[in-house]
Amino acid sequence: MRTVQGGAWGLDQPMDAITVDTVGMNNYIKVRTGAWLHIFNKAAVIEGDVTNDTLGLYSRLLVDGEGKAKFGAISTPKHVFRPRQNGCVWAPNGKIRIGLTEFDTCPIEYQGEQCPDAFWNSCFESLFTEGRGVRDLESGAIAQVVVSALRQLAIGMGNSFFELYNFAKHPDITTADTNGTFLVDDEQWDDYYAQMVGSDARPVNCAGMVTILDELADEGESGYNITIPGTDLDADNNYTGDVIALFNQMVGSAKSELKTMARRGVGNGAARRYPIMLVTDNIYRAYQDYLITTFPQIPGILQYVLRGADPAVSTMPGVLDWNGIPVVSWDAITAFDEVVGTNSTKICLVAPGTFGVASDVRNLRQYEGMGLRMVQKLDPPDNGKIYMDTTLRWGAALADKDYAVYGRA
Repeated sequence: MRTVQGGAWGLDQPMDAITVDTVGMNNYIKVRTGAWLHIFNKAAVIEGDVTNDTLGLYSRLLVDGEGKAKFGAISTPKHVFRPRQNGCVWAPNGKIRIGLTEFDTCPIEYQGEQCPDAFWNSCFESLFTEGRGVRDLESGAIAQVVVSALRQLAIGMGNSFFELYNFAKHPDITTADTNGTFLVDDEQWDDYYAQMVGSDARPVNCAGMVTILDELADEGESGYNITIPGTDLDADNNYTGDVIALFNQMVGSAKSELKTMARRGVGNGAARRYPIMLVTDNIYRAYQDYLITTFPQIPGILQYVLRGADPAVSTMPGVLDWNGIPVVSWDAITAFDEVVGTNSTKICLVAPGTFGVASDVRNLRQYEGMGLRMVQKLDPPDNGKIYMDTTLRWGAALADKDYAVYGRA
């Protein structure tokens, strides 16, 4: 048995992150749950949406033993003073609102296979065992292959994870399936539909974040029913309305705490933060055109400047500034439109940390402590094929409906 210590993955625990066993003509590569969770969170969750993660949009939540995730929110008391009373009279006021949002997460799994010929004629071929030929991954340098394979697997799973996180159970997917208006080939669409909606036998039970926002809008929830008129869009879905008026409408529709945050920010000095304005590409381009037209002599104004706790300053591509508020191109919606065939126009003003991301890698039932298992079978007819299996839970939720406003065409 060969092992890769936890330190190879940036983990502190003195344990074997990966074990590689050879039994007969099979190789068994097992990745411990802690190591796989670390890899998945870094390559899939954090790097899956670097910009919004850096801006603090997401709260990453733990999943408890019952498959639930929880948000805790404590509000500041309001209107706490009264005229002073005489004597020993006790009449408290100024309650603190303690909110606990608990929501179910959904189990998902990945079962995949990979033929070894993907590694042929590459730098990895030299790592294969000479005695068994180029189909056998069992070697002293196995970790180099596993590291590359795991990272690519995590990135691919991350793309799928954020598809689920944003648009799981969205009705536009069912509509596109019914009308045949999707823009990808049938095989890709079948896979996409199975992941995002499921089937009667294997339904998707958790809604994605944009699905949640659209459900609130459909229900007429205050602050989520802002309508972008069709007259503000041309035949090619370009936004032609007054983009500054739209931004002001979003702030004006916010509840008091979010409105104050949008106008003044929270925190002090370089640590001051504002809400995030998520906009579809057509609104983003309209604002960019407005800036170029209005401030041609100040090209630097096109980029939002993110200042951390230290004096270092770095610009963020794909992010514009509006009165301190980062205006971010909502790329997840663009990706959705390119698959489903919709032309979305959406905007959301949201406080940092309001979008909850729940994810947890679970032990494989039959392999305690192992979050990912890869088996390479060398005998015919497999001829070196690698089989992979992992399972996790996921969920999406708003921390507090008062800390977001949402509009759509």
